[in-house]
Amino acid sequence: EIEYVELFVNDELKKTWTGNQEEVTETLALPDGTYKIGIKAQNNKSRGGESIIQIGVNKPWDEGVTPTP
Repeated sequence: EIEYVELFVNDELKKTWTGNQEEVTETLALPDGTYKIGIKAQNNKSRGGESIIQIGVNKPWDEGVTPTP
């Protein structure tokens, strides 16, 4: 059973859902820029996971990122 799900934007906690929900929905109003969107979840056995994506709003998601060999 899920204990909580947390939504982060650029490492800032934006919302927390609690309880065992099959689906969560949230609408974000983001101005132009690049963003790191993250989700963390934990179950009642203290096992958890997270996923992070990088997006761009009206600009490339990787703007300003320098690749490393």
